[in-house]
Amino acid sequence: QVFMYLGEQNNRTDQVRQGLEYAKHANMLYGKMKDSAGWVVGRNVEGILFRSYAMLGDSTYYDSAMACYQDALALITRSGKGRRYIGILYNNISQFYIEYKKDYPAALRYLMAAVQANQHENTIVRLSYNYGNIAQVYQLMGNRRLSLDYAYRTLEYARRTTLTNRLLNAYKQLYDSYNAFGAADSALRYYLLYDGLRDSLAGRDVSRQIAEIQTKYQMEKNKALIDRL
Repeated sequence: QVFMYLGEQNNRTDQVRQGLEYAKHANMLYGKMKDSAGWVVGRNVEGILFRSYAMLGDSTYYDSAMACYQDALALITRSGKGRRYIGILYNNISQFYIEYKKDYPAALRYLMAAVQANQHENTIVRLSYNYGNIAQVYQLMGNRRLSLDYAYRTLEYARRTTLTNRLLNAYKQLYDSYNAFGAADSALRYYLLYDGLRDSLAGRDVSRQIAEIQTKYQMEKNKALIDRL
């Protein structure tokens, strides 16, 4: 997912593709271990990366994302494991309907089901995703009051998580909601917050650190292999 965030900020499909390869490798390992709960997580992450790939240019990858989410839900049904990820999967399925199918009532049904599941689990991070997507749907449906209401809920929950990427999404949604309804001053305020945070995430220093970590990881793998031989 780190590669996904970098790829989206830098508009680079090669970085998303690299993340996708890691996700597929993780799923292969979960399958070998017969770890059903882990496999649910892995298939969900793989779906997220396919969606990211679709957003960067090839919309047909939305179908691949949806297949991963449905597979994860089927795994939960069969094994009974990984049930706490149902809310995440409903949220991600809603994005398929928002961005690809443009079916906003269907998206809201999945989002409200996701909120119910995530409130039961009391997961602040997941609720920040849900509220952001609900704000977007109401924005697209032309409902100013509810779009801004849920956008501010997104910001509230994002601040409680202290996660940078959640704040980034919250600022972007507030910009989108205000901009869609012609509130230029408020839109500009949140765009500047979003743009400044985005630049810090996509900076050269972050890319350099990722490269260094990758090199260290590969060296340790090679050393472990030599030791084993």
